[in-house]
Amino acid sequence: MPKTFDRNDLKNGDLLVWRKPPKGKSFLNYINVVRLFTLSDFGHVSTVWIRDGGFYHIEAVMPEVRLAPID
Repeated sequence: MPKTFDRNDLKNGDLLVWRKPPKGKSFLNYINVVRLFTLSDFGHVSTVWIRDGGFYHIEAVMPEVRLAPID
């Protein structure tokens, strides 16, 4: 699987799975804890939402569900 992708290939409802936290995103350090306890390669999932030409992902991050832009 490629490490990079073109945002324009994304569609509403696509799933993004995360292996490791992006740099500077300390709240996603829980990814490694989830991976450890579930014995999975992935520790986080989010859903793509395209609205008004912007690309976002919806994710559940304690203690909330949030909408974040896809850079």
